[in-house]
Amino acid sequence: MGYITFTREGRMFGIIEGDSRKAPQSDEDRARIFRTMAAYSGMYRFEGDKWITAVDVAWNPAWIGTDQVRFYKLDGDRLIVSTPWASFLNFPGKTARVFLTWTRQK
Repeated sequence: MGYITFTREGRMFGIIEGDSRKAPQSDEDRARIFRTMAAYSGMYRFEGDKWITAVDVAWNPAWIGTDQVRFYKLDGDRLIVSTPWASFLNFPGKTARVFLTWTRQK
């Protein structure tokens, strides 16, 4: 579940979380819920089939000050997004590519 918003002023913000998240009761639980979400915001720009966000706030402090690149395609009310191949904090020691489909809410 998640939401993504692009403002006319050029700011993007998004949050996504995994299924079956529960309120943490221990440090292990807190680490687990951190690994099952992502959230960031910043000013965005488009370059061809890419949107690039200059991140200024994020759930992962390592993203602050970076450009997050996403490939996108619009299909009616759907935004189909993919990431480049990369190491992800949520998947330690693995290289992954994430695909997401967002549907416009009316």
